[in-house]
Amino acid sequence: IKKAANLVELTLDNNDIEADGIHHFVKDTDFSSLLTLYLSRNSLKIEGAKQLGKWLPTLYSLTTLNLSGNEFQSTGANHLKTLKELHSLQTLNLSHNDLHDIGISHILESIQNLTSLTTLDLSNNQIGAKG
Repeated sequence: IKKAANLVELTLDNNDIEADGIHHFVKDTDFSSLLTLYLSRNSLKIEGAKQLGKWLPTLYSLTTLNLSGNEFQSTGANHLKTLKELHSLQTLNLSHNDLHDIGISHILESIQNLTSLTTLDLSNNQIGAKG
């Protein structure tokens, strides 16, 4: 997929992709036209969130992002602060990532100025009273 400049939708759900897989997959690849990215239910975890955090700012056309079920935890959510650079983002799904209150706070801080965002799914993240 090295020549992906015209790709508008990429679905990689349920593939056991880990942090190294994301790194190798996006290395030297142009995804500038990508509008929709589905990476749900992989094995990205905290290190995968770190790799995504580096990659997300290059996806400036992205309108839909599904990262559900990747076990990012609160530490991983901190690496996703670059979500703030996705000004076209309309739909964000971070459900089932074990984010807890601290992780939710990181995410909410990151997306607070995304005026295009209309749909946010944070379900099943063990959010408590402080989240």
